[in-house]
Amino acid sequence: MDLYSSERERMFSMKLDDLIDPFVNAEDGMIYYYRRSTDEIVVLVNDQFADDDSNDKLAEAIDDNRDDYVSFPTEIDIHDYQIMRDYVDQVADDRQRERLEQAISGRGAFRRFRSTIEQLGLLEQWYDFEAQAYHDMAVEWCHENDVPYEE
Repeated sequence: MDLYSSERERMFSMKLDDLIDPFVNAEDGMIYYYRRSTDEIVVLVNDQFADDDSNDKLAEAIDDNRDDYVSFPTEIDIHDYQIMRDYVDQVADDRQRERLEQAISGRGAFRRFRSTIEQLGLLEQWYDFEAQAYHDMAVEWCHENDVPYEE
């Protein structure tokens, strides 16, 4: 780790749970940024309900200070279907895995998946798996972007 990184780590270090939130809450029309100088997360909203004045000021600040703002992955970058697929692949019971594979095929996959994991009594295991997947994404993002964090 270079001197800059270790100095920043002493000054700022976000809780990893706070850094996971933008991964979990990513949705169309919202772009999350980590602001290095203040160690905070800000949100740029791209829809008709945004407060245009404050949103415009934030967009301008981001454009003027690109090195200070690091964008989080967007909803498009986060592949929720792949997380679901990875979960199904690791289910040990063949019958359960087959039912889940059928559930995630075609339109309505998310709804059917949720219903099937509830029927199979796997909801808590799924939540744990999903939480770990978001945790791993956040840690990787922090390392790639030199963002200090604490567990």
